[in-house]
Amino acid sequence: MASGIMPTPEAQDFFESDVKKRNGKHYAAFFKIAKNAAGVEEIVVDTDRCLARADAKDGYEHKTVCDQFPADGACFAIVNFPNNLGNEQLIIVSWVPDNCAVREKMKAASSFMKLKETFNVTKYLQANDFGDLSEDAFKKIAN
Repeated sequence: MASGIMPTPEAQDFFESDVKKRNGKHYAAFFKIAKNAAGVEEIVVDTDRCLARADAKDGYEHKTVCDQFPADGACFAIVNFPNNLGNEQLIIVSWVPDNCAVREKMKAASSFMKLKETFNVTKYLQANDFGDLSEDAFKKIAN
């Protein structure tokens, strides 16, 4: 079992009900590490960054997804990316920009393993700069 920070039960429920299901409510869900009221770090849904299908003109907008990644902090995303077969492929993204502190990078790396294990998403992308988030990079993973 991987070490790392666990996603909250709410984050797990959000993934199961709004992201994982085919044609779920969201086509991109973002997660971040945050401290709860007791000061314990946990992975929570970053509701300000999640992208709802109802707001997407064409069902999936890659530029809109990329615009949600912060320039100055680590986060995670699970994206329903359209593949060549006309289906969607869940891809989990670890976003850790080069300007993050070493401690934040290490925390994100171990937590990414925990997220992959908890959500059982096998396709993944590790990105350090916006060039790593190209649509071609997603296509290569999804197909």
